[in-house]
Amino acid sequence: MALQYLQFRPGVSRESTNLANSGGFYACQWARFRSGSPEKINGWSLPSTNTFLGECRDLIEWESLNSNYIVGVGTNLKFYLYIGGLYFNITPIRLSSNLAANPFYPIYSTLSAGISATATTISVTSGTSFAYVYPYVVRIGSEDIYVTSAAGTTLSGCIRGYNGTTAATHSISSVVSSAYLVVASATNNAYVGDYVTFSGATTFGPYSTAVLNAEYIVASQTTNYITVYTGIQSTSATNGGGSAPVVAKYQIHIGQAIDTFGNGWGIGPWGTGLGWGTPYPVSVDTQEMRIWSSAVFGQNLVYNIKKGGVYYWDASTKLTPSGQVTSPGVDITSLPGTDGQAPNVAARVFVTEERHIVVLGANDPYAAAPTAQDPLLIRWCSQEDPLTWTPAVTNTAGSQRLVYGSALITAEITRQETLIWSDTAVYSMRYLGPPYTFGFNTISNEITIASPNCVATANNITYWMGNSKFYVYSGRVDTLPCALRQYVFNDFNFVQSNQVYAGTNEKYNEVWWFYPSADSDYNNRYVIYNYLEKLWYYGDIDRTAWLDSHIQGTPWATYNGMLVQHESGTDDGSVNPPAAIPAYIESADFDIGEGDKFSAVKRVIPDVDFIGSTTTTPSVTMTVSTRNFPGQGLFLNDTPTNISGSKVTTQVYDYTNQVFVRLRGRQVAFRIGSDGAGIKWQLGTPRLDIQPDGIKS
Repeated sequence: MALQYLQFRPGVSRESTNLANSGGFYACQWARFRSGSPEKINGWSLPSTNTFLGECRDLIEWESLNSNYIVGVGTNLKFYLYIGGLYFNITPIRLSSNLAANPFYPIYSTLSAGISATATTISVTSGTSFAYVYPYVVRIGSEDIYVTSAAGTTLSGCIRGYNGTTAATHSISSVVSSAYLVVASATNNAYVGDYVTFSGATTFGPYSTAVLNAEYIVASQTTNYITVYTGIQSTSATNGGGSAPVVAKYQIHIGQAIDTFGNGWGIGPWGTGLGWGTPYPVSVDTQEMRIWSSAVFGQNLVYNIKKGGVYYWDASTKLTPSGQVTSPGVDITSLPGTDGQAPNVAARVFVTEERHIVVLGANDPYAAAPTAQDPLLIRWCSQEDPLTWTPAVTNTAGSQRLVYGSALITAEITRQETLIWSDTAVYSMRYLGPPYTFGFNTISNEITIASPNCVATANNITYWMGNSKFYVYSGRVDTLPCALRQYVFNDFNFVQSNQVYAGTNEKYNEVWWFYPSADSDYNNRYVIYNYLEKLWYYGDIDRTAWLDSHIQGTPWATYNGMLVQHESGTDDGSVNPPAAIPAYIESADFDIGEGDKFSAVKRVIPDVDFIGSTTTTPSVTMTVSTRNFPGQGLFLNDTPTNISGSKVTTQVYDYTNQVFVRLRGRQVAFRIGSDGAGIKWQLGTPRLDIQPDGIKS
């Protein structure tokens, strides 16, 4: 007999077969390595139970001069500032319009003739507000009906029994009402799904002042009308809202949550159609997902939509000492005192240490088409002056057009330089001072980059994900050796690569990448590189953005409309009560002896600690499995404790000294994991009690 130590190489590798990786780890979930030993990753909690709208693709943090901690949250629908547990909407206003008197028109009438349960054309006695704009939903009795078109007093293309109601016959003079209001709003240029806020309206009918003076989603739209869903059924056809100016403030157009190509299911009412409180499908002028970029300029914020405008939020005038946001940001071209040359379009924005606002992919005001985007043009304002963009001998404003690639993608500020990526090259941008301000050098023109947010810097070394591999820059560009390259890129949704988000976790010397697997339209996986120990590991999780622990001490991330604080506790604290995080790590096969003879495993001597656990009786599940040939399955159909056969699964506690088992085979694999709440574990060096057991083939 002999006690065989299970000493595995740290890190997880999937670049070879299971047996070829003998002596290492082959699979994991929510496990990391610390000092070469695997352990369960910490949990996460909610800093606030409040939520935001949309998919977040940009996070930034800073402190105002009055010590308010602020997190900027950019989603496909809005841009928020998170302060003191609350989300303040600072999405810029696209249009502020004074509406005509009594601009709200209820959708209300009666049937001019009875209808069957299958009729798709409906006639009403008076159609004043029915034909202004559509589609919308009406109610007759207890049935909801989706109306796709209207002309005069005729409603056509009706979808019966909508919203889960039952289609029924209805008699003449039955009331036709709706929870949608038509709003007369001339030249609104709205998109379906846009957000509009009304103010100055007065009570009429069943609609209170509080109901009318609120934010709404544009449910349908024409040149001079929109519909909004109030949740309150109309009681008459009389319009109202008051004769004093009702102001409609339209936020900038919403963006898409993912990259989409072509049309199909989901475009009409069969997809995300008009349900109670649900906007009609979004109609946008681009198929690209919305990605914000943002940077702090002193205590103020500069933020930009990829291929959209550049906006400026001034904390000195828009933030109270108590942390209340009073108004949104404005287009940088409209700042009082601007020289008229500020960029009206950009792909990315950042601020240098010398306090220059720099925009990538800006418009060239001196070109033949001065407002058109030049995807390779860089522009910057004069130092510490967001109002001055016209270059002159008396300022440091300027521009530079780069050469390689078709568009500029992103930038990363490092200790001595700023790195700028096009789709095929990476450049170094360094501050020179007047008269040239910045100098640019090509570092490499043979790279790829997965997304604007796939770059992270740790210890002044920059890492990023390309289209089929990882890169590292430490003075020169190199391919970053990756033990999980096949695992990541052979199961990757390249259509949604713009969602890839990278971030650092400096406490554990890690760079994280969140990405979508081939069968997912959203980020559902992560891969981690431990740059101190040069190790890789991976797992499954839904995260759309990441922010390291520069101010708060722990990283923050976003998913499902929530900010979550990582490295907090042991469990998933985004739900109440917190849920257990199922974590495990599994070794590759390793031979018992020379692998040519059978051996018997008699005993397992665990070595695991539970430091950091919060439950009184923490435990892990240890599984030892044998097989005779590499082609046989391992770790399939996990069952409760089984002390004989080709697989043994047993619970191990902090007081467990040994576990007697009965296993026979040529190769062995080992797995440790937990699925209980309040558990934290780290694996040491367990041992197996092994003896020869013949050579039978």
